[in-house]
Amino acid sequence: MKERLYNARTGGHRADPAGIRWRAVLPAEQRHGRIDAQQTTIAGQGKKLSQKNSQLIALNILTQTSSQAQTQLYAAAESNGQLLRDRQ
Repeated sequence: MKERLYNARTGGHRADPAGIRWRAVLPAEQRHGRIDAQQTTIAGQGKKLSQKNSQLIALNILTQTSSQAQTQLYAAAESNGQLLRDRQ
């Protein structure tokens, strides 16, 4: 299907692209096809974003857990170090 040109100022159609205010108007089938494609793309991007969010949340939990374990290990090392000093 061929694009028609539409004058946004006058509301008229024209066969050639002579005026600055003329823009292409796609037939309904092409517009709906583009909209469907855009909706599919947006849905796919939304799914990818949800997956990345889940990964970030999991990484955050892992980081917090690791930090807590590291703090506990540091405290245990300090305690062991103090016990060794006390024995000497």
